[in-house]
Parts: sequence; C-alpha cells; structure tokens
Amino acid sequence: MKGRRQSRWLTPAGATATAVFAATALWLTLRFKTNWPWLTSYLLAAQLPAFLLYGFDKRAAIKKNRRVPERTLHVCALAGGSPAAYIAQLLFRHKTQKKSFQRVFWLLVVAQASLLAWALLR
Repeated sequence: MKGRRQSRWLTPAGATATAVFAATALWLTLRFKTNWPWLTSYLLAAQLPAFLLYGFDKRAAIKKNRRVPERTLHVCALAGGSPAAYIAQLLFRHKTQKKSFQRVFWLLVVAQASLLAWALLR
C-alpha cells in the first residue's frame, strides 16, 4: 500500500459495511417511526451509502490509500442511490472526468428512469 498507513477500520470494506448498516438503520427508522411507504423510506435511505462511499473514496484517493471499487460505487447507484451519487460526484469533484465510469453511471441512471417511468405508467 502506498502513502500513509491505513487504519484497519477505515478500509473500503469497513466503509461499505458501515454505510450499509447506517442506511439500514435509517430505513428502519423512517419506515416504522414515520409510517411512510416502504419504497419512499428505502429510496431516502439508499442515498446515504452512495454519498458516504463517494466521500470515502475521494479521501482515499487524496491520501493514496486503498480505494472503494468502482463496482461498489455503481451498485450503490443502482440500488437507488444515484441522486446522492451524482451530488457527491459534483460536491467532491470525484469520478467526473473518468469517461468509462461516467458511461456506466449514466447508463444506470437511464435504466432506473426507464424502469420508474414504466412502473408509473403501468
């Protein structure tokens, strides 16, 4: 590993697990404390891991530590976190210049929008 030594707890796997745990706790809280529909609660909670992992990955890139795999970032977007992923890209200025990453990201966004339109029009 190049650069400074990375903490055992601040690894990409640890960050992913923490973000997913926080999102699950948020989803359960929203679902059962607010009585919102499950999909609304889920989509709000899905924003958390996407945003956190983009921030973690940007910090890891700056410090030259182990990075969050691009596949993990795409899965977070695919799981409903694409709005937060896009905001994080702009806010952290992260992954905005990498064409291959952007191509996959926007394909996921188009697929999600198409699926949502289909579900609403059905």
